[in-house]
Amino acid sequence: MALKGIGIDMDGGDATVEGGATIRLVYGVERFLKERRDVNVVLYGNEREIRDAFGGRFPDGVEVVGSVDNGSRGKGRVDGTSLGYLFRDAEQGKIEGIYTAGDTSQVARKSTSIRVKGLGMPTLVADFPSTCGKFVVSDVGFTDGSSKEKYYSKAVDKWAKTMFNQGLVASVYARSLCGKDRLTWGTLSIGIEEHKGSDADKALDELVRERIKGDLGYLVNYVGKVEPRVCLEGKADVVLANGYIGNLVLKMGEASVGLIGRKIKDRAYSLPLWRQFILKYVAGGSIKMIRDGVLSELGIESGSSALGLGYKAVLVKDHGEFSCESAYHSISRLARCDDSLLGDKLLDSVGKFIIE
Repeated sequence: MALKGIGIDMDGGDATVEGGATIRLVYGVERFLKERRDVNVVLYGNEREIRDAFGGRFPDGVEVVGSVDNGSRGKGRVDGTSLGYLFRDAEQGKIEGIYTAGDTSQVARKSTSIRVKGLGMPTLVADFPSTCGKFVVSDVGFTDGSSKEKYYSKAVDKWAKTMFNQGLVASVYARSLCGKDRLTWGTLSIGIEEHKGSDADKALDELVRERIKGDLGYLVNYVGKVEPRVCLEGKADVVLANGYIGNLVLKMGEASVGLIGRKIKDRAYSLPLWRQFILKYVAGGSIKMIRDGVLSELGIESGSSALGLGYKAVLVKDHGEFSCESAYHSISRLARCDDSLLGDKLLDSVGKFIIE
């Protein structure tokens, strides 16, 4: 079933980017509302700024929940920021989807109230194109290499268990994305040799190999360590990684796509005019059309976002420097999610495999 309502953080995002976060979101919200009148949308943020951004009035049929100054408290014990009210309403079941471009660390810290017990640490899942379709990286932002454990061996063990649990949660999304019941897992590494990879990667590799000897083996085919090149060749559906490494992979991938797009454009416009004429009018399309066609074939929309799973609501996390176009695609992506990605449903699906 579809999510019964989505909340949009109108304050999140880099205010230093031209236009500010609220103004940049207006295009995406208005375009989405025109196309999806069936979705219940709630806007969270500074009421005056939202009203001004929409030309002096709120969008028809849309509820607005006003925030107060950052660092202040709202009614009762609620954090007075837009994120605070978003997570409050998600905890109370008023919304089942959350869009934000806020700082990832702030999102992780303030979202503890809507975490679902029994799933471990939430995960921020991103999907990437491959020669065979798509694959997902199990975490691109919620975990890192830090630990409060006193002994290093215990820290390594905890990291491995966290990445394993995040892989299980990410697999629920990957099944619908890849259209498979039995997924192929791989551990992201710098090489497949036994001695390569971090201690946490090696511990994770051993953990997965042990776990798939049981019932998990019916759902997961594990191919061991995988390099980024192999992932792009479609050799794994779910790539296990900690959030720090996953985030670097995500940002490098996005930068590479942008660079290739600009190089194609620069190369095409450097051609003699008569060749540009042939390309546009004889070959059947403009340079931009060709570039956009390639990106569409790869399944890359304008901009990108990641799914936060393991909560009472589905969370879509956009970049702080999001564009008007990417905001629209990210909000639309959230609306396409169904309730199988809600924390309670995830617990039903993979809870018995989770390691506490």
